[in-house]
Amino acid sequence: MCPFLGGDGVMRVIGDENEPIFEILGFRFSHAAFVNVRILLDANNGQTVVVQGMGGELTEDSPDADFINYSMNVCFWGGPQGRRVWANLRRYNPNNLANLLREWLLFARNAPVGEGIKQGIQIAGLNVSFASKHLRLLAPHRYAVLDNVIVEGIGVAGNLKGYQLFLQHLTALRDAMDCTLPIADIEAAVFFLVRQQVRAN
Repeated sequence: MCPFLGGDGVMRVIGDENEPIFEILGFRFSHAAFVNVRILLDANNGQTVVVQGMGGELTEDSPDADFINYSMNVCFWGGPQGRRVWANLRRYNPNNLANLLREWLLFARNAPVGEGIKQGIQIAGLNVSFASKHLRLLAPHRYAVLDNVIVEGIGVAGNLKGYQLFLQHLTALRDAMDCTLPIADIEAAVFFLVRQQVRAN
């Protein structure tokens, strides 16, 4: 079932009137809407699994080509805008892109999340949206994506502070839902629901 925006401002699916309602930064949705979105996402996550696997295999011993290939695939995974981001990364960092990616991604895997995203956005050509995509696919239990849909849909600032705030609220949401999903999977469902609401308005 496809979620819809109910008259009460809650993202719902048909027949969920008695379901618990959850909220993140003023955006509300039913538990059933969340579950239905997770089913849809799980059925269409082939590319996500592939790129996430590439991120999981990166180590200090990985060749430069693996870091370059991972970043390129993350950018393409991120949609049409990602091709421009990838072109800019290569244009702005013609001689040291692999080293920058290696240093950042290996650091970010275990660093405090704020420090991880901060180092990423210092790479010329990366903004919070695509830096967070790199980290989400690298360590989905620790990082999520702060996409323009979230920025515009629920008013999170698209900067370092906004990212940290969003992660704090995602963690609080996970606790409220008593959920064991990776933080990235919770964010993906929220993203889908927010996008549906934006389209409905």
